[in-house]
Amino acid sequence: MKTRLISLLAFTLAACGSEQDGAKGQNEYISGPLPTAAAVQAHAAVDVGTREVPAVVRETIVGRRLAADGAVDPAERTDAFTPGEQIHLAVKVAPQTAAQGELRVTWYGPDDDLLAEDAKPVPGSEQFVSFSSGDTARWNPGSYRAEVWLENEKLAEQRFALASGEDLSDNKRGSGI
Repeated sequence: MKTRLISLLAFTLAACGSEQDGAKGQNEYISGPLPTAAAVQAHAAVDVGTREVPAVVRETIVGRRLAADGAVDPAERTDAFTPGEQIHLAVKVAPQTAAQGELRVTWYGPDDDLLAEDAKPVPGSEQFVSFSSGDTARWNPGSYRAEVWLENEKLAEQRFALASGEDLSDNKRGSGI
C-alpha cells in the first residue's frame, strides 16, 4: 500500500511538472527520491533561523493585579474573571535585535468581536510589558482571548474566561473549595 501511494505521488508530481505549450510548469519535478520528513523539517528550520525576529515572547500571564516590575502578582494569577474586573496581561518580551516597533495587544470576545486594543514600544531588554483590558462591566460571560502582535506577526495568545458571580460560586461549591 505504501509503495503504491509513493508511486502515485511520484506520478502526480511528474504530471504537474510536465511542459505545457513549450513552457515549463510552475511545479517542476526534480527526479530522484522524495525528501524525508526530517529533511523538510531541517529546511524549514534553516528558513526560520535566518529570518530576523525583532522580539520573542517568553511568557504571557493574566491576572487581577500587577506587581511593581510589570509582571502579574503571583497571588493574583488567574484565567477566570467576572464582568467588571480589570484584566491584566503581562507579556515577557526578549528583544532579538535593537528595540524597535510596537507590541500590540488585541482583546477579543466570545464571538471574535474586537473589544479593545493597546500598543506599547518593544523594550530594549528582556522584561515584562503590561497591558490592561479596561472596563469589562459590559463584557458578557464567555471565553475570551488576548493576542500579542508585533507588526503583522502574531507572537502569542492568552485565553481567559468571564463568568457571572453565581457561576464562580457554583464552581467553588462543586470543587470542594
